[in-house]
Amino acid sequence: MRIAILGAGNRGTTYAGYAIDHPDAVSVVAVVDPQPQWRLRLASRHGLGPANQFQSWEDLLASKVFGQVDAVVNATPDRVHAKTAAAVMEAGPRCFSKNLLPPSVKRFLTWQILPLGPAHPLWL
Repeated sequence: MRIAILGAGNRGTTYAGYAIDHPDAVSVVAVVDPQPQWRLRLASRHGLGPANQFQSWEDLLASKVFGQVDAVVNATPDRVHAKTAAAVMEAGPRCFSKNLLPPSVKRFLTWQILPLGPAHPLWL
């Protein structure tokens, strides 16, 4: 399975580590993070060049690399987590999400993830 990692912080790096331990099952083909030092650190661990590194999830979704992605690991911060998960699910590949719960009920009511439902796979 070819995966993209959204968020190269602690959680994203931890999830991406599975590909290092199980290279015959999973490979990281893209890394997304606005922080260049985190993005480069994770990309270099997986042998990814500049063409497979992205500053934003929007850049990844608009790239040719995205067509090679079987699943996305969404390890983005809580404040953008629902937005990124919804965008990935609408774009097509499966999405593994570190959490789906918003920091408040008020914010939950403004998120539009649940209507995407069965047509868009989300792994929690």
